[in-house]
Amino acid sequence: MIIMAKFQKRLRKMSVNSTNALVIGHGFGKIDDIVQTFNSVFITSYDNMDFKSKNLIYRETINDLPMLVEIGAVFIDLKNLNVLPDVMPMIRKFRSPVLIEGRDMITKEQAQPLINFGYRPTDQSDSFYVWKQQV
Repeated sequence: MIIMAKFQKRLRKMSVNSTNALVIGHGFGKIDDIVQTFNSVFITSYDNMDFKSKNLIYRETINDLPMLVEIGAVFIDLKNLNVLPDVMPMIRKFRSPVLIEGRDMITKEQAQPLINFGYRPTDQSDSFYVWKQQV
């Protein structure tokens, strides 16, 4: 019997594509669940993380990321929201849901890059908000 973490179940219920994920920061402290949910996980972290997995690919900066075939979800830690304008072209290209850490909604100024490209908050968890592009 496979026991699935609550975080993984939440991702699957949101119909998040499980091909590739982009993690900017530490993945809300749930990197082990993210790695189990997605085929490939690209992570940019300013701190050296000791977590190892076959499908986890570390990059120092966002500029070091290859042009991915498809991004199923983007995880952004609160302290890394300043990179949102830089990754929006990649996010928008794949219409990827964006999961932003925190119990409280980010400010309108912080969310402006998402809002400009038609993203709206659609789901809330106890530790993150999900933003999806509205058609």
